[in-house]
Amino acid sequence: MKQITVLFSGRKQAAYLLDEAHVVIGRGRSAHIALDGNPIVSRQHAVIREELGEHLIEDLGGANGTFVNDAKINRVRLR
Repeated sequence: MKQITVLFSGRKQAAYLLDEAHVVIGRGRSAHIALDGNPIVSRQHAVIREELGEHLIEDLGGANGTFVNDAKINRVRLR
């Protein structure tokens, strides 16, 4: 099972299993990965989707953007 690790300012905050085909990241109640208390995170900030055995992360258009390994992304395959 694949997992995602959430870092903030270089520190590990949490790790989550990617056990669903559609995982929303945000600070809203409907988020699967809730980043509560973080003012730069939108209610629905990004989504991770499984497509053809790969996981893709896509920014959902929040004001602060989504970053993977310090690079701002729109949509990218996770490895």
